[in-house]
Amino acid sequence: MSPPNVLLMTGRAAVIKRLLTIVERVDNAGDRSVVTVPLSWASAAEVVKLVTELNKDTSKSALPGSMVANVVADERTNAVLVSGEPNSRQRIIAMIKQLDRQQAVQGNTKVIYLKYAKAADLVEVLTGISSSLQSDKQSARPVAAIDKNIIIKAHGQTNALIVTAAPDVMNDLERVIAQLDIRRPQVLVEAIIAEVQDADGLNLGIQWANKNAGMTQFTNSGLPISTAIAGANQYNKDGTISSSLASAPRLV
Repeated sequence: MSPPNVLLMTGRAAVIKRLLTIVERVDNAGDRSVVTVPLSWASAAEVVKLVTELNKDTSKSALPGSMVANVVADERTNAVLVSGEPNSRQRIIAMIKQLDRQQAVQGNTKVIYLKYAKAADLVEVLTGISSSLQSDKQSARPVAAIDKNIIIKAHGQTNALIVTAAPDVMNDLERVIAQLDIRRPQVLVEAIIAEVQDADGLNLGIQWANKNAGMTQFTNSGLPISTAIAGANQYNKDGTISSSLASAPRLV
């Protein structure tokens, strides 16, 4: 719990009465005016976030709530509204003015090497995204604080991107590039390449015959299978070899 904001006094009645008069003069609501602080370079939302963080120690001190200044961001006009006791208000205004400074470097250049994606393919995508990022930044701060020269080039020999942009835009582009430069799903395809030439192997084939199903033979071959079957039947019957089988070439 916060310490009670109470004064305990003991003493003679006349002394207590004079002390009460003094306390009543000091303990008043004070000036609670609202001051608008326009920003030229920084973002109002970012400044309010920083000031609130820095002002936490003051709010936790023994000072009453009326002595602590409050800050609110007006993003429409990129200004910070400050209200509170005059001394606290001036301290916060001085802090805001220190934060509202032009960046020392408005743009920087980086070379980003890609592992999986093709640099030339990402240039068009990143160029469109950079325009959107730039519009978002302009809505949060004055146009003068934005470096309009965003340049993205691809270097094919090293598969790298050369990016020139303001630091805040550069950070956003680096996050987008990291999400796009990922390993794609791959499919393994195995193939055998064989060379075919005209040779005697093209004349090789097979003839077959079945007593019940029929047969397949080559009529232009040296020994049709029908001749071989007829000769075999004759040999089994009388032990002689038919003249057609005997005259067949290349008979083993």
